Amino acid sequence: MPPEVHSLRFYEHVEETEACDALLCSGSLQYVDWSIEELIGRLPRKPYMIFLNKVPVSASEGFFTLETFVKTLPCRIFGPDELEAARQHLGYKLAASLAHH
Repeated sequence: MPPEVHSLRFYEHVEETEACDALLCSGSLQYVDWSIEELIGRLPRKPYMIFLNKVPVSASEGFFTLETFVKTLPCRIFGPDELEAARQHLGYKLAASLAHH
């Protein structure tokens, strides 16, 4: 696709993705077996920005639990320090947060 063409694409599997400027992890990050760093490392190129909305966060340390929708799935609850460490390790700056302190 020529660089002057802008598009929005959705992928179900990280292996299908193309290089992108922005990555939206909308309500899916907690179900991925990899760390945030591993997920970004599997992309063809590190995106310019990452939107992490709908990420379950505990005020204390992160943990795993089970969620039941149609079937039971392991769900990762992130700790704020864990997300901050991943952000810094990947070299991203925090642009906005709705976290309540």
